[in-house]
Amino acid sequence: MPSPIAHTLAGQLVAEACGARVGRRRWLSTAVVALVANLPDIDWIPGYLAGIPSAYHHYWTHSVAAALAVAALAGGIARCRGLRAVPAATTFGAVYLSHVVLDFLMSDVQLLWPLSDEFVRFAWPLLPALDLPPTSDGFFMRVLTWRNALVVAWEVVVFLPPLVALAVLRAVSFPGGSREILPDVPPAPPGN
Repeated sequence: MPSPIAHTLAGQLVAEACGARVGRRRWLSTAVVALVANLPDIDWIPGYLAGIPSAYHHYWTHSVAAALAVAALAGGIARCRGLRAVPAATTFGAVYLSHVVLDFLMSDVQLLWPLSDEFVRFAWPLLPALDLPPTSDGFFMRVLTWRNALVVAWEVVVFLPPLVALAVLRAVSFPGGSREILPDVPPAPPGN
């Protein structure tokens, strides 16, 4: 499976391709996109607490339906805040889906849940996977290996150049071209 670094970079790449920012502050936009890009891995928490971190991993949170639910939620929040729902729904749904697609390319996921409980995977893994310990005992210390560091370094080599190139291209082609989909301050009431 890819690391949170790969998911974050892929999510940032997708958000940059959508041309949308969350608020006026770049760091806030980056943080929100990173959170949404890693959100499918929330399914680690119950397994980790039960002592087997991967017990519930790659189930329904790693599905197209979950990405559509995130898109609908983002669109609803944008609409409630007086903003256009479609750019928010598209951006956040695509960022979430980037995680699902990366995991599908490297491991088994319930891609078509709830239509199917079957786990599917791409035939040829495109990136090396992290080595993760099977139990929660000392999990975080056992993840820190040289092999995993090399996997993360390779993920950075794969995802960072296109992200930087796209960001530079957008900045040159469309100065100030990112459209704000969820401002970090509430909009002023009409008539003020």
